[in-house]
Amino acid sequence: MVRIADGTDLEAPVKSALAAVRTVCRGPKPVRALRAIGLRPSLVSEAPTTDGVIATLAKENLSGRRVGVQLYGDEMNEKLMKFLREAGAEVHSVSPYTYKKGPDGPVLELIAAMAEGGITAIAFTSSPQVHHLLEVAETHERKGDLARGLERTRVAAVGPVVAATLAEKGLRVDIVPDRSFFLRPMVTEIAAFFNGAAQSIKPAASVAA
Repeated sequence: MVRIADGTDLEAPVKSALAAVRTVCRGPKPVRALRAIGLRPSLVSEAPTTDGVIATLAKENLSGRRVGVQLYGDEMNEKLMKFLREAGAEVHSVSPYTYKKGPDGPVLELIAAMAEGGITAIAFTSSPQVHHLLEVAETHERKGDLARGLERTRVAAVGPVVAATLAEKGLRVDIVPDRSFFLRPMVTEIAAFFNGAAQSIKPAASVAA
């Protein structure tokens, strides 16, 4: 929002408006974004998940409040929206950005490499990545290859939201950070997993056997 307002006659009003309303941050990234423009969040969720936001807001009186919800990509957060409405809030939602899907070719190459045992681990940093991978596999009739590939490839998720998406799709999750759900902790967790399990893990090409 601030980037769009920058350089226009909306910049000052937007920053003033953000300073005047209560702001609720789901995780460390929006906290840093607010601090970058000289503001502090009113509330930070107990955990950087939808359930964490709900647990935090459950302690507040929301009846009659107008609540703006910034959605994550194209995904409607029905769970949060339902909670807010049932708590008596007037809810307004907006998608500040959407994901643009890339070409299917590289995804098909990834599926083939996993199926052949050429990939040791795959990391998912957002739920749309999971959806797109499955969509490409179904569109090109490669669901069998993808299933075989995921069986012999270690699967990492950046946090509980992505891990839940994988689980909902019936996919195994091997690695997920306990806290601090962003890229660096996930990479650290992947390294720790392979360092700790190096003696027991077979080469990727032979895991399925």
